[in-house]
Amino acid sequence: MSEDLQALLCEAIAGRQEIRFSYGHDRKTVAPHVLYESEDGELFIAGPTHPFGKWHDYIVAAMMKLERTGAHFERDAASAAEHGPYHNVICSV
Repeated sequence: MSEDLQALLCEAIAGRQEIRFSYGHDRKTVAPHVLYESEDGELFIAGPTHPFGKWHDYIVAAMMKLERTGAHFERDAASAAEHGPYHNVICSV
């Protein structure tokens, strides 16, 4: 992952800003809570997907046409704890 993309994702997480991206054949809108690296070195972004609020992990390398929506979200403290632990957290809310 490029350092610019990592910086953009960490800025969105720190600013609690939703992101939108293409993933496969779908457009996803996510409230990103955690950017982490798996034991295999793969980078993931994790957080609730809108409009349903179900927590998902997305492979960053598979994300296309990434943008910040401008919408803000509230921290979901329980979800990060429930869905972790994460191997190597790069940034989180």
